[in-house]
Amino acid sequence: MSNRDSQQFMRELIADHPHLRPSYKEHLDDNDGELLPHLLIADICRWVVAEQASNPLRVLQLLSWLEVHFAGVGHAMDDVDNVIAVSFIEHLPLPSELGAGVVLLLGPKMKAQYEQFFL
Repeated sequence: MSNRDSQQFMRELIADHPHLRPSYKEHLDDNDGELLPHLLIADICRWVVAEQASNPLRVLQLLSWLEVHFAGVGHAMDDVDNVIAVSFIEHLPLPSELGAGVVLLLGPKMKAQYEQFFL
């Protein structure tokens, strides 16, 4: 497997989910125009947790998109998988925390990674 570029991945994520453009612009403004994939996807994770009740379709579409791009547990992790695992999945609420219901919306690969981290 080739090592996918995490910055290009994040640009594709924003292009496919235009409602995230304000977060992307704010991220660039806060970081002197530099795209920092781990920081941006952590912001997106917070958006997912906050919006799961009010924007369930958008949240589900985003989680499904991430699921498609995540190799999953047991596969060699490249930069993109690392961004998704370490700065998205690992930032999701613990089972006992507010907002943990979002975990029920994860696809099987991301859910397995979550369970490896937390259960």
